[in-house]
Amino acid sequence: MGWKRWGRVSGGLVLATALVGALGVTLARGKPAQAQQSLAESGAEGGPLARRTEPEKAAEVRLQAFNERRRQRQIKGMGVLLGWSALNLGAGAIGYAQTTGRWRYFHQMNAAWNVVNAAIAGAGLWGALSEESGRYDTVDTLKKAGALERVLALNIGLNVAYMAGGAYLWERGRRLDDERLPGYGPSLIVQGAFLLVFDSTLLALQRRSSARLLDDLRVGVGPAQGAGLRVMGRF
Repeated sequence: MGWKRWGRVSGGLVLATALVGALGVTLARGKPAQAQQSLAESGAEGGPLARRTEPEKAAEVRLQAFNERRRQRQIKGMGVLLGWSALNLGAGAIGYAQTTGRWRYFHQMNAAWNVVNAAIAGAGLWGALSEESGRYDTVDTLKKAGALERVLALNIGLNVAYMAGGAYLWERGRRLDDERLPGYGPSLIVQGAFLLVFDSTLLALQRRSSARLLDDLRVGVGPAQGAGLRVMGRF
């Protein structure tokens, strides 16, 4: 692919990534207010919460608030990932066109890697924006939170593997006097390091939020229910 064509393709991807990120931020601004309105309506006379006991109402509100916070974190996280992707696509296209040798391959890998990142972030953002935070009961909420934590933990392991693979390519390229591998290797290290910090931060925030939810749900429930919640919290 010639430099001009590469520049046009990369420029289009950067523009599309920026537009998706901006759209997600714009749509997300209206969601918290809608969620609060939904909570208020559910507690109004004749609403779902109005037909429950006070502890049940409180638990319902906590669940909805927890799911909304999780959804908002996903929106913000995918926005950050889209921004990182746009930055790498733009810098990668420019660097690919203006450098030679290993640096050219470094920028090439950065751009190619973040085409995938942009696709993942776009899909995650779309899913978060279309999700209704009030449709989960206690079991579904804990299952969804547990599944998210497992995915993030898996990603952390993969990120370490990316960095190790990048170090291997870097060293092997130096021994073989190959300009591609010493360019691809450092790129993988940089991308893996960013994703390691990104996924670790999201996992820490999610686990802290899940721990708070479990503590809140244990208040006012019976021993059997509390035991059930403790079991669910392990998954």
